[in-house]
Amino acid sequence: MSDGNDDGGDLVIKSDEPYRYVAFCILSFLMLLFIWWWSAFPLLLSQFTHDYVRIGTPPSPNEFMSSRYGWDWVFVFLLVTNYFWFVLLPMAVALRKDLPELADVHLWFSDIYFWINLACFVALSVAWIGFCNTTGIGARYSICNSYFYCGKYFPSPWCPNTNIFTPDVSSMGLSVNAEFYTIWWSCLIFLLLVYMSWSMNFSLRKYRILY
Repeated sequence: MSDGNDDGGDLVIKSDEPYRYVAFCILSFLMLLFIWWWSAFPLLLSQFTHDYVRIGTPPSPNEFMSSRYGWDWVFVFLLVTNYFWFVLLPMAVALRKDLPELADVHLWFSDIYFWINLACFVALSVAWIGFCNTTGIGARYSICNSYFYCGKYFPSPWCPNTNIFTPDVSSMGLSVNAEFYTIWWSCLIFLLLVYMSWSMNFSLRKYRILY
């Protein structure tokens, strides 16, 4: 038996309200857990693995050139801005009486971040298909390059090593690095969380937890 009232033609089921709080808490916990894991492992490892320290004298033309913060890194930065969006729904619930407009702000940013995360997925897919583990100008886009790239294509102005790798990897087939692969499929997780959070906003409004 449920308790309800007619408000503008919508049935408000008060007895279900505690379950909505539980669902909201579970979703918020999963979002924060994912962003913590994503920051502590693939993002952090990408920053250190692909920011090579200068070791000795680089190969000709004797100037080490870093590939960090090129166009592909821009999309990783955009994924980082999900941090801001993730906290909006918990803030909207916590401040629902003092600042009810936050619920609308959350919906607005949900729409924006759906497209941002989709654009990041497409852009990183293009980086993988067109620029990963290549020579020439594509070499500077090392966000997805294999760990063995500098050994296979030695000497390269994009690499800090002054000798070939031991053992020799010049004939090795190269694949994307693990951090890039994780960041790539994480775009899909961000998209899923955006949709779930957007849906939760409407559910909380229905049960008058949000206004």
